[in-house]
Amino acid sequence: MGHLVEYKDPLPDHQSLLGIVIHVAEVDSNVYERGYLEAEVVWTKKRWSEKNAGKGLSLFETFEDASRLKILS
Repeated sequence: MGHLVEYKDPLPDHQSLLGIVIHVAEVDSNVYERGYLEAEVVWTKKRWSEKNAGKGLSLFETFEDASRLKILS
């Protein structure tokens, strides 16, 4: 928690997207995957559009698979 992270995505729109991890949890299983770390991240700019924010998060906050995050600090 508290790490400065960058989202690892090959798409140019999502490169250099910086955020701060505010919570990490292990997900035993969900509809798609099993046994991975999920990070709640606050981003410096909107990660998704308003209609995709979901889960009651702000427009700058998302849940991400931690393996797709590069820790910078």
